[in-house]
Amino acid sequence: MIDLLAERERLLAFAEGSMHPEGGFAWLRADGTPDLTRPRELWINTRMTYVFALAGRDDLVDWGLDALRLHFRDDRFGGWRSADGTKRAYEHVFVVLAAAAAGDDALLADALDVVETYFWDEEYGALRDVFTGDWSACEAYRMGSERPWRSTRRSTASGPSSVTASIRSTAW
Repeated sequence: MIDLLAERERLLAFAEGSMHPEGGFAWLRADGTPDLTRPRELWINTRMTYVFALAGRDDLVDWGLDALRLHFRDDRFGGWRSADGTKRAYEHVFVVLAAAAAGDDALLADALDVVETYFWDEEYGALRDVFTGDWSACEAYRMGSERPWRSTRRSTASGPSSVTASIRSTAW
């Protein structure tokens, strides 16, 4: 029989190794050490921040949120930069998820605004996938036809806090 609590702790201990010395989280090698030869990726940072928020590891949540604000945030054009300088819907939706799970209402409101303003395409009922770093050009591909962040937000009067509550209610 598998001891699920022990397995959870083993996985979290492995994930702790992803702390990048310059902030955020790094790719992990099979031995659990960070691969510092690879670029810091927004999607890794947001997903690890989300996982650590669910696990109640506030120290690592703060580490991830700081990287979102200081390394990945694009202060000039808004949104968050991918390692290649583009703006990707997948990664921005994970900024929403990380912010909601971490209970960071200011970051959540900002991320929801970016997703709604730039990525949601009302005409196609789907998310635009990839923009240039300055939002001036977008690939033609559209992904998904649901926007759970929007229906959750509009279903209550409390805005980003309701998204946070919704995500936390589905956590472990």
